[in-house]
Amino acid sequence: MKRQAKNSKLARSLDKRIREGRITLAQAVNLKPTEIAAVRIEAERLRQAGQAGRAGELLRLLVSFDPLDVETWRALASLEQRRGRYQSALVCLDTVDLIGESTAEDLARRAACSSTASQHTQLISAAYLQQGARR
Repeated sequence: MKRQAKNSKLARSLDKRIREGRITLAQAVNLKPTEIAAVRIEAERLRQAGQAGRAGELLRLLVSFDPLDVETWRALASLEQRRGRYQSALVCLDTVDLIGESTAEDLARRAACSSTASQHTQLISAAYLQQGARR
């Protein structure tokens, strides 16, 4: 429990420094793996607390620091899928695939996102067609 509190405190401190412009991207690239993990844990805590937007910001920040961090891409894909942002989730999962680290779970999530995104596109198209018919 102490470790989780310490990680959360560290993540909040880093997040604050970044938002205030007190740490640059060049400095942030030198973050230790434990600090990166702490920020990922804080993003999950924020998501669970109903602050999905802020969680997404932290995860996007992490992938900008390390675009090859597969675990953060997966976490961002999961968050985007939960938020109904299926195209964004697909981009994250495509990135995992490009890195060469796709698992069966990633492929299943990708198929689900692709199917749902396609259904949403069809619904939106039908709604536009109905609007056009009314005019």
